[in-house]
Parts: sequence; C-alpha cells; structure tokens
Amino acid sequence: MYVSTTKVNHLGFAAIFLCIGIGLLFLKAVQKEQTGPGHWAIAFLLNTLGFVFWSGVLPLRPIAYYLVGEVCHFSGFLVLLCGVYLFTGHQRSIKLFFALSVIIFAWISGVALFFFNPSAATAAVRTLRSALFFAGGFLVLVRSPKKEIRGRLLTGICFLLWGAYNLVYGFIRIEILTDLFFGILTGFQVLSAFGLMVMLTDRMRIRNEEKETRIYQLERLLPICAYCKKIRDKENQWQPVETYFEDRTQSQFSHGICPDCMEKNFPDYVRKQRLKAAAAGNAPAGPTAGNAPAAGGSLAGSAPENPK
Repeated sequence: MYVSTTKVNHLGFAAIFLCIGIGLLFLKAVQKEQTGPGHWAIAFLLNTLGFVFWSGVLPLRPIAYYLVGEVCHFSGFLVLLCGVYLFTGHQRSIKLFFALSVIIFAWISGVALFFFNPSAATAAVRTLRSALFFAGGFLVLVRSPKKEIRGRLLTGICFLLWGAYNLVYGFIRIEILTDLFFGILTGFQVLSAFGLMVMLTDRMRIRNEEKETRIYQLERLLPICAYCKKIRDKENQWQPVETYFEDRTQSQFSHGICPDCMEKNFPDYVRKQRLKAAAAGNAPAGPTAGNAPAAGGSLAGSAPENPK
C-alpha cells in the first residue's frame, strides 16, 4: 500500500530553502550594493517557514496550517518577484505598488474563498502563484541585460517551469507519483536559485570587465593640447581635463592655486603678504606666507576677489 510522505517532503523542502536562503544572505553581505540577493534570501526564508507550517509538525489547527503557510509562501513569492524586478533594472514606482496591491487583493480574495469552497480557493491561489512565476520568468528572459545570458536562461526557464508545475499539479494529481512531482519541483527550485546566483556572477563579471576597460583607457597615451591642455577623446572631441576624467572615473576635482601660479597671477597680493609678514617679524620663506593659500589650497577667504 502506498504511504504518503507529504510531511517528510515539506520538511525536506524547508531544509533546502533554508540552505539556499542562508547562502543568499552571505552573497548579499558580499555584494551590498546589489538589491536582488537580499530580496531573494528573504523570499527563500519565508518559503522555509511556509513549508514548516505545511508539514504539520507544529501544534496548530489544520486551518491555521493552511493560512499561515500560505501567507509565508505567497509573501515569499512576492518578495522574490520584487527582487527580480529591481535586479533587472527597474525602479520602485507607483506602477509597482499598484501592481502589488492588485496581486495582494486577488490573493486575499482567493484565501477568503477557502471558507466557502476549499477546492476553488486552492485552484485560484495556485493559478495566481503560477502567474507570479510566469511574470518573473518574463522579466528575467526579456528585460534583463543581454550580456547576462547564462543566468537569464537558467533562471527564466526554471521560473516558467515552476509556474507550469504549480498550475498543472493543482488540477492533475496522481497519488503514486506525488514523490516524483515533489522531486521535479525541488529541481526547479534549486536550479532557479542557482540561476539567480549565476545572474549575479555575470553582472559582477561584466562590471569588472568595464572597470578594466576604463583603466586601460586611462593608462594608454592621451592626446592633449599643448596650449589649453584639453584632451581628445575617441569621438574626436576635445574636453577639459576635469571633464574627461570625471566622465570616465568616479573622481571629482576641487580647484586651488599652487604657489607658482599664485605669484604669477597675483604678484601684488603676494608682495603685500610678504611685506605684512616681514613687518610682523616673520619673514616668509615662499610666496604663500601670511594669509595666502598653501599649495593646492583654496583662494577663498584669503585673497581678495580682485587683488590690486
């Protein structure tokens, strides 16, 4: 006689999702500037709680098993979808919050239907859950950068298969093949997690290549004007030194006046400062004594706007 192992399967899922969630948390700790891994980790950890509740090992009433587990699972799926949405280059906007509101309202309606028609409620919630995975697969396959092809394909296809599984399994069940179906679902879930990690790895690789390209551009010989010191870029446009480097690096320039230029452009001011210092009994050693700015310093607050 066939014995169902649903409780064991749910606890096994919980263990798998817990390991994946912890791994994604460490990945987030390494890549703090990325928004995706944090959302993905929370999503898998929420699903871990959902599987624990669905396993029936906690002393709760059956209706509580279903409701609490469903809340954890659906929240995890929403967070996962939001993480994919943000990771693919989208920004938080009114459209996102409106879409989330519609999805949450539809889910609440489906859960409320459980008290009147459990079968219809289960089918409605599964259909909505599948729609979320189809949307996630679409975002990954269509809206992700083309260079992240390996992770995009793996994650997108697994999301689509995950959604199809939820949809089909909700209407077609063969009791003796339950364990097989759970194994297939586990494969989709683990592969989708690996796909997310590969997407992040691809993005890190692409950014490192871009940094190396920028470094190479800065290290090569730069054509510079002998008079105005502008630099010619690859579009044959002449740019000031500050603009050229600010566009290609994260550096920002702060202007000051060196001692030589101070004496060349403001000789009267420098001479007055020397006389003032000599009168005070502290003869200067260079042109920037007294209130004149030091080398690389700012002229503001020390020299007059139009020195005579």
